[in-house]
Amino acid sequence: MKRNKIKSKTKEELPFKEILRELLQERGISQREFSRLIDVASSTVDSWLAGSIPTDLFAIKRAAKLFGVSVSYLFYGINDEVQKPLNIEELFTKEKIIDGYYKVSLERLTIKN
Repeated sequence: MKRNKIKSKTKEELPFKEILRELLQERGISQREFSRLIDVASSTVDSWLAGSIPTDLFAIKRAAKLFGVSVSYLFYGINDEVQKPLNIEELFTKEKIIDGYYKVSLERLTIKN
């Protein structure tokens, strides 16, 4: 039985630097300002834009949040669809258990002193 090896992406195949450069230009943010906003050294941002693969995932997460995109989009250009939160009506269906008129009484139990 042959096993398929998963080919890892090299820095030449990752569009990260192009995506980062594009986002910075679209938003009008300088490299220095960007590095300050995500709390990394400006030399780190310079290396990312030169093609270095980021290793600080917390910084990448802060960058994604700053740009309003997913981490997958930053690395691969993949738009992840964000699921909207479900409300209770989408999870359950209502069905009547008992029909008719009833008197319901609720009592709270408290611990005696």
